[in-house]
Amino acid sequence: MGGGDDCIALEAGGGDDCIALEAGGGDDCLALEAGGGDDCIALEVGGGDDCIALEAGGGDDCIALEAGGGDDCIALEAGGGDDCIALEAGGGDDCIALEAGGGDCIALEAGGGDDCIALEAGGGDDCIALEAGGGDDCIALEAGGGDDCIALEAGGGDDCIALEAGGGDDCIALEAGGGDDCIALEAGGGDDCIALEAGGGDCIALEARGGDGCIALEAGGGDCIAQEAGGDDCIALEAGEDGCIALEAGGDGCIALEAGGDGCIALEAGGDGCIALEAGGEGCIAQEAGRRGRRQRRLGDRSVVTASASS
Repeated sequence: MGGGDDCIALEAGGGDDCIALEAGGGDDCLALEAGGGDDCIALEVGGGDDCIALEAGGGDDCIALEAGGGDDCIALEAGGGDDCIALEAGGGDDCIALEAGGGDCIALEAGGGDDCIALEAGGGDDCIALEAGGGDDCIALEAGGGDDCIALEAGGGDDCIALEAGGGDDCIALEAGGGDDCIALEAGGGDDCIALEAGGGDCIALEARGGDGCIALEAGGGDCIAQEAGGDDCIALEAGEDGCIALEAGGDGCIALEAGGDGCIALEAGGDGCIALEAGGEGCIAQEAGRRGRRQRRLGDRSVVTASASS
């Protein structure tokens, strides 16, 4: 369409459509509705500050969207089919809202700006890969009730991340980068496998209710971590220097906790659990284990310990 400021509205009907649209470098406004068929859509809008609204309907759609380097506003609704979506928003400060419907495969790269991303994947078995780049990003991801596979990389900025994976048996890998991040992760009632790596001085709240999960959490220096796990969980937690950790595990779980420097640790395990705890320097530790829990501690230089086991 050229390099000007374009305004495009396109409605393709109910068939199996193949749409390729390139709008150029201006500040573009695009509205595209592809209908109910199995559609193939390729959309490139260039480097301007673009506003894009795309609705692909109920079929099994393949969507590739590249928005360029401007400050873009993107709303994408893929409908109820099993969709394959690749979205690249470029380096600007982008606002992205994506609703994918059924069992979808989603790859989203938002670039290096300060991005705001809201992604809702629906009730199917979804595969989601999200890379937000190096800016100070705000990310809200809701994956629904299916058995989801989620990989989220937020980059090096000071990010705010809220992730809710729903009730299925989910596999979640979250890497938040080197900034001072605020992370809230709720994995729902399924048997979840969670790996979380957060680099800088982070604030992390992790809740894995109900299911028998496997949780591995590695956090950098100066972190504040609150973790609650409901079922018979296997938890490995490693925190860096000067951290503050509160961990509550309900069932007959196995917990391995390692904290670095002058940290403060509060640990409560409910059932017949197995606990291994290692703390670094001048830490403060409060530990409560269940009825027949086994505990092993190795402490640093001048740690203060309070431990109790319920009868």
